[in-house]
Amino acid sequence: MMNRIVWGAFLLLLLLLTAACDPLNPAQNQVALRVGERKITLDAVRGDVERISEEMGLKTEEIRTVFEPLVDRLVERYILLAYGKQEGITVEESELEAALRDIKSDYPSEEEFRSTLLKRYVDFDAWEHQLREQLLLRKIIEKGMEAVPPVSFRE
Repeated sequence: MMNRIVWGAFLLLLLLLTAACDPLNPAQNQVALRVGERKITLDAVRGDVERISEEMGLKTEEIRTVFEPLVDRLVERYILLAYGKQEGITVEESELEAALRDIKSDYPSEEEFRSTLLKRYVDFDAWEHQLREQLLLRKIIEKGMEAVPPVSFRE
């Protein structure tokens, strides 16, 4: 528990110091992480931390207690995306459109669907990008699982 609090405090301090270093030059292009050849900017990390925190139902002050799991999940995600890129795994436009149709079918109309996004302060393009990435991650994991032999009853 104490370790998580220390890590959370460290992250918040790092983010504050980095953002305050040069007020005339935003930190949006500063590389925070590197996974393989992929460079992840500080703004991308901030956005991912916020998004994953929201997915986990956390408030800002609760981030400190779950920092390690957040970082683990981010690193795992970036490693999977790097693997997918290396293997040439992509999401076809038709796959994205099919997923969009499936999700939108839960709403009475296109307007209702977009209204729901707006009520949650979610930009459609950003949401669609996240959906594409989720589909990509699913495909990457499925491809990776093809090489894993099934577990027998005795195991």
